[in-house]
Amino acid sequence: MLLIRVVQLYAVFFIFYYEYWPTNARQWFTPFMMAVLGTNWHIPNQKEYYNFMQDYDLMYKVILIWTATTIAFYSFGMVLSLRKKLRYRLEHAYASKFNFFRWYFWLCEIMYLPFLVNVAWPATCNFRTEREAIQLLDCKGPQYEYGMVYWWCMKGLLFLSYVWAFGYNLMLFKFIY
Repeated sequence: MLLIRVVQLYAVFFIFYYEYWPTNARQWFTPFMMAVLGTNWHIPNQKEYYNFMQDYDLMYKVILIWTATTIAFYSFGMVLSLRKKLRYRLEHAYASKFNFFRWYFWLCEIMYLPFLVNVAWPATCNFRTEREAIQLLDCKGPQYEYGMVYWWCMKGLLFLSYVWAFGYNLMLFKFIY
């Protein structure tokens, strides 16, 4: 578990400091690092990294998909935890064969950073580049009819991702102590 977390940390550094890596390193490491963060379906290579920072619609879809996935994933766990009869069966009756909660929390640990990064990083819309040929988005979207509405929706989803992260850490704290 620790190895996965360390690789995810390096993947976050890789994506945040993407332009500072040499071009060959970016070409070789982008597929693996993006797969570790779950961004390989919309950023599979170096070219798509810059397309993502320039495509408002793709960014908005990614935020919505990851938010919906996060809500579904953690809601599933809450439903299993809150139903007393089901929880008792999972903890006592079936635990000798397969400890569902242990596997679910391991999966939560593995997916925690990808859930947070894939919503928080695009929703802040704080992209930068040193390449003059690349025009970054104006995320307040004056070129769109409802530009500020989208911008505020992104900020709301960003806040929701932080609330989920805080809730997950609080739940983890309750189980540990």
